[in-house]
Amino acid sequence: MAKKDSLHRMESYQLKFTSERVKETLDAKRARMIERQRVASEELVALEERVQAVLAGEDVPVIQYVWFHDFARQLYRLKKKFMGGKGIGQEVALLIYVWTARKLDEKVLTKVRDEVFAIQEPKK
Repeated sequence: MAKKDSLHRMESYQLKFTSERVKETLDAKRARMIERQRVASEELVALEERVQAVLAGEDVPVIQYVWFHDFARQLYRLKKKFMGGKGIGQEVALLIYVWTARKLDEKVLTKVRDEVFAIQEPKK
């Protein structure tokens, strides 16, 4: 197999990224992209409401809500990435350690983990 020279690679790159081709690709994917965004937005709103309920029940100062919601969004990303696999417990434990170091209450963090995401604590 002959190696492609740089000129041939550049020609291929330019052909692949013409504005017409990019538009065709995005037009073909647009409906699926919008649907995925709609589903993700609904999931995040429901998640934020559940986190809000936990925070209100624990008398967390309102000024800290932003950070707890950020923690919850990180858990959401991890849960989607690992899809309930074995490695998620350790990753979540690390996140709790990080947010505890940032002076958030570990009890509230674990309650968000348990009640909102139902992620098991890793076995030691």
